[in-house]
Amino acid sequence: MAKVRSPRMLLTVIVFSILIAIVMYRYQTQIGALVGTYMTRMENIRNIQTSANQGSGEVERWSGYEIDWLKAAYWRSATAPLRDEFVGRRPLFPPCNANIPPGIPTWGQKRYIEPFHYIKESKSPCWYDDEKRLHCLPYFFLAGVSKCGTTDLFSQIVKHPDVTPTRKEPHWFTRRYKPEGLISFTRIYDRLASVVESDLRTFGKSKQIAGIVLGISDGDGTTDTFLNHKLLWGTLSGNEGCSEPRVIHTSHIVSVLPKAKLYSQFLFDAGWMHVPHWKSTPEKFHGFVVRSIGLLKDCIQRWSLRHCAYNKTLKRETNWLRVQENLYPLVLEDWLRIVPRRQIFFSRFEDYAKNRTKVLGDVFKFLELDPVDSATMQAFFNVSHVAAKGKNYLFGPMLKKTRALLQDFYQPFMLRLADMIGDKRFSWSDM
Repeated sequence: MAKVRSPRMLLTVIVFSILIAIVMYRYQTQIGALVGTYMTRMENIRNIQTSANQGSGEVERWSGYEIDWLKAAYWRSATAPLRDEFVGRRPLFPPCNANIPPGIPTWGQKRYIEPFHYIKESKSPCWYDDEKRLHCLPYFFLAGVSKCGTTDLFSQIVKHPDVTPTRKEPHWFTRRYKPEGLISFTRIYDRLASVVESDLRTFGKSKQIAGIVLGISDGDGTTDTFLNHKLLWGTLSGNEGCSEPRVIHTSHIVSVLPKAKLYSQFLFDAGWMHVPHWKSTPEKFHGFVVRSIGLLKDCIQRWSLRHCAYNKTLKRETNWLRVQENLYPLVLEDWLRIVPRRQIFFSRFEDYAKNRTKVLGDVFKFLELDPVDSATMQAFFNVSHVAAKGKNYLFGPMLKKTRALLQDFYQPFMLRLADMIGDKRFSWSDM
């Protein structure tokens, strides 16, 4: 026989149901926003996991740092809890200043630029202005690290018949980024626009592209590209009051060029030093390494890993030794939250030096350029090798104890880099 509920119990259930309905009606906007945020976060996690699966699949991504003091420093960063959230052109974490809106920065001198109405008949991102003049922007960005062969690689890429040569390092996206200066920047690509316009008249479409080396020249013939944000992120709107960047230059690239392709080449400098002549002995070099690694360790003990990677004061203190530049995974983690993995191509300088034909062919494939036959490819390299060696600098072997010190310190970062890219080669265990 069914148990009869008491009137008091029924009244309690009815009142409780009414209260729930009132609360849901009163806060339906907030509840909807929370549900939407949760669903977006789940979708972002799926996106970044899908992006990670587009690597070689040799190692698992996001395994993290195994050394306790590095792990503790990693989790001091505001980005650490959000590392699986794909943000695109949005800031990497909430505002540091309560007066700053949480969304895409649209205020200040260096606000975001929205994508233009790019014509679909052109492979390059080109558009017509109100006066029917064609403007174009780069299709790919080459972002390497110092002494990784960036100059030579760029000189080979532009030899492809479908790539228009341009200035290598205009610096607009890094040093001179101002929304009102974009049209002036596009004048660098007037030659590309002319070729595209000619193709459109003749063939109705164009596959001509151009690229840019994304970097800042340090004045010694080298290009500090992959980590250029460590010097200039404080100038970008949205970073007010922050000890590490929530908006970086890559965010601005993706904003105006959502489909931009990025290529990065890394170098493991095993056993060689690149130093000014006046600091040229191996013993002096060892002393500078000990001091610089000590400064970096001191920073990491007190701050987050990411803060130290982007710290301008530390950059000045360690100067030409570039100890921050080897913290590849800290910046790459930001990149992978902003740029889809399929739009980034990685290679090692060592592989390029060993087989330039293969690596260049892989780059052409990534850029969706027509294949080049072996004879033509070989002709590319018959021209004298191009390199930026720098002035008043000396190359030479370092002391064994110097190499051991550097390898011991940077090994966790190399393992992390291999995890993130999904390729064991980037741990440089074969070196």
